[in-house]
Amino acid sequence: MSMNDSNPAPDPARALALRLLEDCLHAGRRLDHLSERIPAAWPPEHAGRCRSLLYGPVRHLGLLRAALAPHLRRQPRQRLEAYLLMAAFELLDAPERAPLIVDHAVAQSLAQGFSRGEAGFLNAVLRRLPPALSALRHPGAPNAEALATACSHPEWLVRRWLSAHGLDRTRALLEGNQQPAPVFARLRSGPPPAGLEPTDWPDFLAVPPGRGLPPGLRAALDAGTVYLQNPATRRSVDLAEPRPGESILDCCAAPGGKSLFLADRAGSTGRVHAVDLPGRRLDRLRSNCRSDRTPAPVAITGLDLLTAEPDAFTRLGWPARFDCVLLDVPCSNTGVLRHRPDVKWRLQPGDLADHAAHQLRFLQAAAGFVAPGGRLVYSTCSIEPEENEAVVEAFLATRPSDFSLASGCRSLPSPEGEDGAGAFLLHRSPNP
Repeated sequence: MSMNDSNPAPDPARALALRLLEDCLHAGRRLDHLSERIPAAWPPEHAGRCRSLLYGPVRHLGLLRAALAPHLRRQPRQRLEAYLLMAAFELLDAPERAPLIVDHAVAQSLAQGFSRGEAGFLNAVLRRLPPALSALRHPGAPNAEALATACSHPEWLVRRWLSAHGLDRTRALLEGNQQPAPVFARLRSGPPPAGLEPTDWPDFLAVPPGRGLPPGLRAALDAGTVYLQNPATRRSVDLAEPRPGESILDCCAAPGGKSLFLADRAGSTGRVHAVDLPGRRLDRLRSNCRSDRTPAPVAITGLDLLTAEPDAFTRLGWPARFDCVLLDVPCSNTGVLRHRPDVKWRLQPGDLADHAAHQLRFLQAAAGFVAPGGRLVYSTCSIEPEENEAVVEAFLATRPSDFSLASGCRSLPSPEGEDGAGAFLLHRSPNP
């Protein structure tokens, strides 16, 4: 398309994706928060394209920047770099459509307010990019540096995983992280919505990729008969084994998926209590756990577990100790990088030790609310031993007489779509 042609109308999905991507790259804002700004009223194809143009460049950021670097004599201004990365991702995603992608990107750059000089620069760079993208994406030698570039992960993390898991499992892990996260729905009640596919996990259904949410699923979500949730969440809930009539505490509970899961398992006589920090996450927790969506009401409060007084719950009319406590701690998120690709660019080697120290404090705090003879489940969405087994071992070393490890596991993300996670069941002695 000639730049002398009349400018097309701006594409709203591309325009919003550009603003959000610039906020992510240069203002450090989280993708999950930014994606909430995509209008719910947009048609699924518009929302899906906007989300793809936002997440795709971040997911493949290392490869895209490496391919672009030889063609840039100086660093472009932030908005132009974000636009370049967006168009480069489209070339990576659909190389067979390269000429059309370049024409559209250049035309849209003018519609989005870039100068004719910038449009010419985009045209020149993008037309030379496909061979570089292909060469970097398919390296000859599978060493750490080449894998880090090809799969857009920090090199220190690739080296760490190669040492822990070997080449084949690390390559599978890296390549899996570069795919958009599959979406699953947990069936809570009633018949399964039309358009979903069965899985090997009981009550979990797969949402077909690429077409937005089927209308039947939207209606079921509104009615509360399904909840979008990865099958990995079942690991900690299965270990917790909530029973009718029990008092259950869900710590760090937002956005509420595990609280709902616990409530569904405990039934109408179970008493689930959910805690998280005050703020927007607590608002989501309250919304997802409305009383009309649970077998019995879920009690919710905003509280910092690390500073809570021993009588914090009794002042609310809650039990002082609970039959079961589930603690899903903040972590590095290395098991869910398919969902949160921006995390890998923020993560630093020293963060794992910092997370582990914080997690141990959470576990020690949560243990104080477990009744004698009760159960404590520690879970993460990390695949790192420092945040899983090591934290549990450090905790047990401080409480050898009243807590013991009953079972636990740490698993990598699976090709079938299950997230990576850790989950450990601790029993408290009846006579601590």
